[in-house]
Amino acid sequence: MRRLILFLAVGLLGLVPGTASAASRRSRARSTPQSSLARSLNGSMARVGAYSGAYVQDLTTGAQLYADNAKVGRLPASVEKLYTTSTALLRFGPGGRLSTQVLGVGQLQGTTFVGTIYLRGGGDPTFGSAGFIHASYGSGASVQRLVANLVAATGMTALRGSVVADESMLDSRRGTPPYGYRPALDIEGELSGLSFNRGWANAIGTAYFKHPAVEAGQQFVQALKTAGVRVPGTTRIRAGVTPSSATPLAAVASPRMQTLVDLTNTPSDNFFAETLLKDLGA
Repeated sequence: MRRLILFLAVGLLGLVPGTASAASRRSRARSTPQSSLARSLNGSMARVGAYSGAYVQDLTTGAQLYADNAKVGRLPASVEKLYTTSTALLRFGPGGRLSTQVLGVGQLQGTTFVGTIYLRGGGDPTFGSAGFIHASYGSGASVQRLVANLVAATGMTALRGSVVADESMLDSRRGTPPYGYRPALDIEGELSGLSFNRGWANAIGTAYFKHPAVEAGQQFVQALKTAGVRVPGTTRIRAGVTPSSATPLAAVASPRMQTLVDLTNTPSDNFFAETLLKDLGA
């Protein structure tokens, strides 16, 4: 922060030499990183209203950096998301990503893959269709990109075998304890290690798929067909676990963790928060 403030001050002086008043120079001299932080947060706190409070601490030194009604008891509500997202940043790093993978047990015969394809979820809450991702998040891991990566890596033009959807990175409880681990509208999605379009069975999230991983597998097969890969209509799609002998074929990565955190905190997204919490456990 200190380097940033110094850069801004030097930049302004370089643009308009000799125009700064003595008063403004004294004001900049008195400005410190902590006073700049306080001014910024004071403005934010003024916008959220009198029934809010804030406390900022330097995790390295333990020093208090800012406080505003910090000792007034509040209902925590979605502020609790900060515990999850800050831990995710610490554990995965701001640039960390979650990967949805395609693996295979079998072999390519010419350009036809003969065997079993495994679609293994990596706990990415953004995984879904390109259209849904663009409308909902702006960026994310699409099944279309995953298929494009698979075709580019293998040259595959046909599949003869089966597809297994693997959500085993996380447990198969679709909801949270207050709802008996069943799907609930408050969760804003269906929890799974391999959830497609949040597990929504309609455009507004009031209905869910019976098995989100199998739905993801079906959408994967449809994306293969759309990309020109021949897949027989009788191809079996089921849920299962990827064996250790499976060979990685392709993958698609989530946005960086700092983006996932922004997508969680800014709109207060319950589905993202619960999925990241399970990712931390996994």
